[in-house]
Amino acid sequence: MPEAKPDETKVKRYYIDVERYDWVIDPKYPEKLFHVWREHEIAKWINRYGQGAAALDLGCGTGLITRHLKNTLIVALDINQWAVAKAKSYSTNVVQCVAGDAEHLPLACDIFDVVVCTDVLEHLPSPERALGQIFRVMKPGAILIGEVPSKHVVWKYRTHLTSTCPISEPFHHNYSISELKVMLSAFKMIKLCRGSFGLELVFVAQKPI
Repeated sequence: MPEAKPDETKVKRYYIDVERYDWVIDPKYPEKLFHVWREHEIAKWINRYGQGAAALDLGCGTGLITRHLKNTLIVALDINQWAVAKAKSYSTNVVQCVAGDAEHLPLACDIFDVVVCTDVLEHLPSPERALGQIFRVMKPGAILIGEVPSKHVVWKYRTHLTSTCPISEPFHHNYSISELKVMLSAFKMIKLCRGSFGLELVFVAQKPI
C-alpha cells in the first residue's frame, strides 16, 4: 500500500514548535554509539569532498555536523529557531546560523561550493522541492553530501529503540537505493553506499558543470 502523504503544514509546525532534541548533548548510551558512528561517517566524507570557500549545512539541527565544516563561509540553516540558537551557541563566529525553510531557502543562487544535508529529507513530505532549492543555491560543479535512513528492517522498531523518535513525530520516510537515485537524478552521483551498519544511505553528488 502506498505511503499516505501527511499534511505538510502540520509536519512543518511540528518541526518548528515541538521538536526539541539536542543532537550534540542529548543522545544516551547505547544509542549514542550509533550517533557517534554516523557523525564520524559524515565527517569522513566532508573531509574528502567538502572543500571550497562556501558551505551550507541544511537542516543543521543543533549543529552536530556543522562543527566539522572548515570552509571560509559556513551557513547553518534549520526551520527550528530553537535549534538554530543551540547551533549558534556551539559554533564559532565563522558560522552564520539562519532560521529558514529547506523548501524556500532565503539564499541567493549559485553561491555554495558544498552543501551538507544529513537526516533531513526523510522528514519532508516533498523532498524534491528541497532538492530543487539545494540545486539552485549550489555553484556549478558544487558537491552535495547527504544521508537518509535506509529501508532496513530495524527501523520498523524505531519508536521502541530510540529516544530521538517521539511517537508524536508526524512523518519519517525510509529510502531504497533506487528511490534515492531517482530523487537525485538532477545530480551526478559520485558515491552512494550503506553506512552505520546498513541503517543509513550516504551519498555524495555533484551539480553538473
